[in-house]
Amino acid sequence: VRLGPMLRDQPVMATGKVRFQGEYVAAVAATDPDIAEEALDLIRVEYEELPAVFDPLAAMEPDAPIIHEDLLSYSMDFKTARYGNVCTHLKVHHGDIAQGWAEADVVLGERFTTQAVHQGYIEPHASLASVEPSGKVTVWTTAKGPYRTRLELSQVLKMPMSQIRVITPYLGGDFGGKGPVALEPLAALLSRRTGKPVRMELSRKQEFACVHPRHPCLVEMKLGAKEDGTLVALGGRAVWDAGAYADTGPRVTGKTAALQGIYRVPHVWLEGYCVYTNKTSFGNCRAPGSPQAFFAMESMMDAMAERLGL
Repeated sequence: VRLGPMLRDQPVMATGKVRFQGEYVAAVAATDPDIAEEALDLIRVEYEELPAVFDPLAAMEPDAPIIHEDLLSYSMDFKTARYGNVCTHLKVHHGDIAQGWAEADVVLGERFTTQAVHQGYIEPHASLASVEPSGKVTVWTTAKGPYRTRLELSQVLKMPMSQIRVITPYLGGDFGGKGPVALEPLAALLSRRTGKPVRMELSRKQEFACVHPRHPCLVEMKLGAKEDGTLVALGGRAVWDAGAYADTGPRVTGKTAALQGIYRVPHVWLEGYCVYTNKTSFGNCRAPGSPQAFFAMESMMDAMAERLGL
């Protein structure tokens, strides 16, 4: 079973290939945490080291190591170009960009980068699962989306949603970071295997390694304007770092359109790329994709205003 909100590309545990440092490879249940830690120390995993790529631009090169060999076989909610390590390719255009550049008195070009940002919620991910003798499953979890969690649990456990109950207590913060399933499938599978309730929680170190901070983004753009400050042309591309799995990356790539900001620009040609790398999967964080796009456009507007003396 592969999970994902738009592109189903992520297994519950690594199967055959580990794509980032925080990916789950084993799960242990015990009567107390000390015994669980001892059991984990007894597990030995043999790895064959594979070429890795950590920069999305390098990942787009023709000779880059392929992170998902079966990319085209994954189910997806919408049609998009998928190739190599690019899981989404978006084009946003209107008007005639060549005409726009010809009409511009001043054309400025710039490159912007933003970094990963963890949501910083106080409470880490935690889940408690209990499988009844009848087979019904109840999960108490820090996920903010109980219905999505219920749907994905039904896929993992191969049972109808009517047999699954998800209870979401008050959360110690979310800020976008607790939408995807995290520990729920593992806790439920362990509870089913042991016949006892199983509670799992991430340490703060595991939070930074395993979950979904804000997408880093590279923006290369040009802005054209007339001497009076009228904007006439905008062109460029945004390269979004998906990390090892797509998660909400395909949707966030749509925020490439937000590079136009709140401004009327008659001639626009923009392209957005969502690119796999061997880093933790990135995801939603407070207005997903918008801070990256508006940071670039507003910085360009400042530069253009300074250039035109406006």
